[in-house]
Amino acid sequence: LVQSGLLSDERFVESRVHVRQPKFGNRRIEAELRQHGVRPSPEQLSQLNASEVERARAALRARFGGVRREPAEAAADAAADDAARQARCQRFLAARGFSPEAIRQALRGRADD
Repeated sequence: LVQSGLLSDERFVESRVHVRQPKFGNRRIEAELRQHGVRPSPEQLSQLNASEVERARAALRARFGGVRREPAEAAADAAADDAARQARCQRFLAARGFSPEAIRQALRGRADD
């Protein structure tokens, strides 16, 4: 199968990344690939890294209906509610395999940090 081009590690990696990319972070995807004994190419890694923050935001929107951003002058009780919500969001994204940096940027609501 390998000699005839019907089975290849590259095609498996592409397929797995394509299927897992919308829901999971880079750490989770790479861990699954390591379990199968394959590694993504450097180009695939750079594409995953470039899109990780946006994928984290999309996962938050799908799960929590968006990331709420409070103004800096928010009341203390709103800040406490926001802190609990932020902790829930952080745990959710971490469980999905997103990097701490991507989680922080997604929760701040800006990718240019």
